[in-house]
Order: sequence, then C-alpha cells, then structure tokens
Amino acid sequence: MFKVMRESNMDMDTAGYNIIIHGLCKAGKFDEAGNIFTNLLISGLQPDVQTYNMMIRFSSLGRAEKLYAEMIRRGLVPDTITYNSMIHGLCKQNKLAQARKVSKSCSTFNTLINGYCKATRVKDGMNLFCEMYRRGIVANVITYTTLIHGFRQVGDFNTALDIFQEMVSNESEAKSEKLTTEMATEAPTQSYSEQWYWDDRYKNESEPFDWYQKYSPLAPLINLYVPQRNQRVLVIGCGNSAFSEGMVDDGYEDVVSIDISSVVIDTMIKKYSDRPQLKYLKMDVRDMKAFEDASFDAVIDKASSFSISFLILSPIMKAVDETYRVLKDKGVYILITYGAPIYRLRLFKESCSWTTKLHVIDKSLTDQPLDTPKWELTKPLPLDADGSSVESAIGKNPDVHYIYVCIKDESSKMEADAA
Repeated sequence: MFKVMRESNMDMDTAGYNIIIHGLCKAGKFDEAGNIFTNLLISGLQPDVQTYNMMIRFSSLGRAEKLYAEMIRRGLVPDTITYNSMIHGLCKQNKLAQARKVSKSCSTFNTLINGYCKATRVKDGMNLFCEMYRRGIVANVITYTTLIHGFRQVGDFNTALDIFQEMVSNESEAKSEKLTTEMATEAPTQSYSEQWYWDDRYKNESEPFDWYQKYSPLAPLINLYVPQRNQRVLVIGCGNSAFSEGMVDDGYEDVVSIDISSVVIDTMIKKYSDRPQLKYLKMDVRDMKAFEDASFDAVIDKASSFSISFLILSPIMKAVDETYRVLKDKGVYILITYGAPIYRLRLFKESCSWTTKLHVIDKSLTDQPLDTPKWELTKPLPLDADGSSVESAIGKNPDVHYIYVCIKDESSKMEADAA
C-alpha cells in the first residue's frame, strides 16, 4: 500500500504513515513497520505520540527504550499508552524496579502491579498500591482484582479479604459481581456473623481459644488505657476465651462479656458462676440496646466487629457505631486486629468521632510476652491521616498485630455536627 501511494505521488502526512504502521504491526510485520517509520523520518515529517506508541509497543525492549528517549528529545509528551507499553516490556524482562520509575497513572500502576503479582511478589505489589494512595492516584477495579487474585494465589487470604473490603467500601465501579461470588464461596468469614455457625462450633470445641493475643501479653497496654480496676469493661465477641478471666485475675472488678452464641454464653455462665466480677450475656454487637448510652469505660474487641462481614461495610459500621454509643465520653475502644492502618483508619473516620492511637505487638501464641519484643507495646506509633507513617516507623509488612486505641471524643462530634 505504501509503495502504491508513493508511486502515485500521493501526499503522505504523519496520520497516513500511522495508519500503515498500525496495519503492519497488527499483521505481525514488524520489520516492514520499522521501514515505514524510517521512511517517515527521511521524508522530513515529524512522528507524533501515536507513531511512537505503536513502535514502542511492538519493539524489543532495547529498541523501545531508544524510541522512548528519542520521543522525549523531540519534545513529545508520553501518554498512558506509552507508559503502559514501556512497563509491559520491562515487566516481561523482569526489570520491575526500572518499570516502577515509569509509573505515572492508575493504568500504568496496574500494569506494574500485575507484573509483581505474576512474579509472586505480592508484597511489592501492595507497596505500590500504597504508593498510589500517597500520590493521590485513585485505584480502580483492575487494581483491586489484580491484588486480590495475587494474594489468593500465594495463599494469603486474610490480606485478600482486606483488599476486597477496601474495594467494596469505595463504592465505585470496583464492585465486581464475579469476584464477589468467588470471595463469598471461598471466604471462611462468611458465616462469622451467624449464630448457627458459632453455636455449632462451640458444641464441638470445649477448650478455651483466644484470637490473636491472650491477656498477659496485652496487660501493660490495657492497664495503661484502663488504669482504674473499678472501671466498667465490655469484651465483645468473647467466645470461650480466657481473656476476661485474665482481666479479673489482674484486679478488674466489673467485666461484661458478650457473644452471639447462646451455646458458649451458657457454658461461660456455668464455668464462672462463682466469680461475680465476670458477667456473660448473649448479644449481637450490632444491636446492644440492652445497654444504656455511655455505660462502659472501655470496650475490648479482638477483631469481632471486623469478622462479621467483609462483603459489605454496613454491619461493621453498625458494630462500631454501637460501640461508640455504649462508651462514656473519653472512654476507650481497643481493637486488636491484623488489619493495617491503610484499611482500618478510614473506617473510624467515617463512623464516629474518635481520637485514634496505634500500637503494635509481635504475633505470639504464648501466654507470656516475648523475652525480647521487637516493638515497645505501650509506645504509640506516629500516625498520619492515611496511616502511611506507620511503614516508616516499623518497615514494610511487619509480623505484628495492630492495636487501635480509639478514644471517644464527644466535643469533636458536636463541633462536626455544628459545622
């Protein structure tokens, strides 16, 4: 076609060359496309961004890098297609660090995140997601689903659930029906909000079990924020844990524990019938109307509120709102969870008026604190608005449980309502 046009003395502009180059590239005739590109330069015409995008996309990495540099020298501004083509080529050559420097937009970040996940470097992909957040680049459905599938592929379902929860909470096009179905089919937490699940479980489990942390390792922090032993404490989602017993052994005089399972509550009432400081009630944390407003000094939650749902946030928000209601002003809500600040902090901001501090503790399955803990439990970490400061303090992907200490602040709520 090019030959016919030249022999007919037809005038060729850059757009005409682009059409021919595009057709040759689609046909897999990359050498011929390269020849046409050379003819364009010889003719004295100036290639545009579209020209370079096609050539970069179908060139070898070395050739693409030269074309990219030439494009910049000509004063052309690369667009998303340019960056995606460069990143795709770099990822194929496993030059991920170099590809990272090219990322500019959500689309280019998605290409790189996909490269990390395919290389099973999901933590690097997650760090890149956090970098997007810090740059103010809004993630889309591709970002989330790429990360979710990446973490599922390496068997880290907890992180996949957290990312899914973040995706749904954004209320954007990121709600993928297919992915929702997959997560609901695989996720073990889908039954965690149902009484029948826990009744059935506790009929078959008689030994005490503590989620995440037992009381002894956490005692210094509990003592710090609940210093008076006569303060009234609520433990939500208690199960058959010995946590409440540990608090009473430590001198606390009024510890109320609730759980959705009537089976476990009946068991715990019988077990501690001789200890009046311990009270057990069957109750759903999302509906605690049996308690008056401002009736507790502290609420302890070992991820109970965040286990009841991940497909929709409304049940979690109900639990957090109810917790806020039953707390006295300046009372503390202490949440122990694996959920990193990038996911959890926004939920607190969107629910009620809290003053939030963050502590961390090494993951441990023992009754006693580690002899040489890596982190100082009672020292709060620096915490900025999006939680990105935590990484600077304790590094990437630390092996810790996060402890959010949320102090009820009625004065802030009144100011917000008045604004």
